[in-house]
Amino acid sequence: MKNTLCQINPNHRMLMHDSSPLPIDVCVHYQCSSLKLQEGRSPFHWGVSALLTGLSSETLETLECLNPANDAQFWEQEPGRPFADSELVAAARMTVGVLLPEEQTQIFGLIRNLSKNSTDELDALANTLVKDFMEIGKPYDQGYWVAAWLRRQLGLGKSDVVKPAELLKSWGVQIQSFEMPESKLDALACWGRLHGPAILVNKSAESTPAHVHGENSTLAHEICHLLLDRKGALPVAEVLNGNTPERLEKRARAFAAELLLPRYVASDAVRHAVVLKDAVADLLEMYTVSNELICWQIINSDIYTTLLEREQSWLHRQVGRKA
Repeated sequence: MKNTLCQINPNHRMLMHDSSPLPIDVCVHYQCSSLKLQEGRSPFHWGVSALLTGLSSETLETLECLNPANDAQFWEQEPGRPFADSELVAAARMTVGVLLPEEQTQIFGLIRNLSKNSTDELDALANTLVKDFMEIGKPYDQGYWVAAWLRRQLGLGKSDVVKPAELLKSWGVQIQSFEMPESKLDALACWGRLHGPAILVNKSAESTPAHVHGENSTLAHEICHLLLDRKGALPVAEVLNGNTPERLEKRARAFAAELLLPRYVASDAVRHAVVLKDAVADLLEMYTVSNELICWQIINSDIYTTLLEREQSWLHRQVGRKA
């Protein structure tokens, strides 16, 4: 079965979603037997919807009240392929337990309004990366490697600043803002048969992307998925703080940090500074990233072990962790 994914993101904390190991026909039979059928609805419709989206019967009923056309056409399923994923199906599955039905409906509407666009330069980079990349080692090591690879491909100098929004727009990736107050959702990216590639960014006051530092890390995070996962683990979409596999999120988080502020740059800044806090302040101003990201990059760099104990403790306090 073709997979489709979407990603949600506040601080990149993710929930895992386990797909059933049972054969499709067994899964459909099981799902159908456990769902209430409404007048005019076939067991096939409800069973397939529950199987593909991961939504409970109660949620499907709520969505049907909000959207009466809760059928294959509503989910934008490919004709003749009832088990194939669509961007909407993937978004539903990856937001199970994360968003309320009303919030999911808002997301479905946003995705449905996205156009399908060409991203030739991005696609060429992704195709080259597939040949060069080897999925070995820890997820964060993979993320660091891919970030360094991309900086070389872009012809960037060692200390050059990356502006993710400008980079994505130059590739033809749509970036659209929306507001979903009091939601765990920070961003959602999709790239399927009918929509995208596009990134939807939650700009509500309490969301991570509401501030430029958070927006930069969020968009850089999505660049990793666009490069590595469209033809692999996430062939349709990704949801930050949704049900994306944690190993992919760890890799994308490390990628985003290294793309925006390489560890060697953070290390050099500390090495040449008289006071550690001054180095952090200078990096904050130059690279437009969060204080937390800077401190993590210092902690993960070769300079960390040379720091005084009080300096190490200060760094760990900044990231909310004991030394």
